[in-house]
Amino acid sequence: MFTGIVSAVGRVARVTRNGGKGRGRGKGEEEDGLVLTIRAPFRGLKPGESIAVNGACLTVERVVKGGFTVHVVETTEG
Repeated sequence: MFTGIVSAVGRVARVTRNGGKGRGRGKGEEEDGLVLTIRAPFRGLKPGESIAVNGACLTVERVVKGGFTVHVVETTEG
């Protein structure tokens, strides 16, 4: 659970089923899950950074115009 300071508020702009294209637990392994595209006014955000999304601490996978993407697996979805 994230307990840091809230510096911006965004919204989930897109949810897509991953189908095994995310990061797995080992080299070459991929996990099914969801890719969330979040629209938020962050500047200087980089892949690999942690960010709170609805209280859950997630890892930024890609930075896109106006936001970022994260990958969630079944454990996170629950």
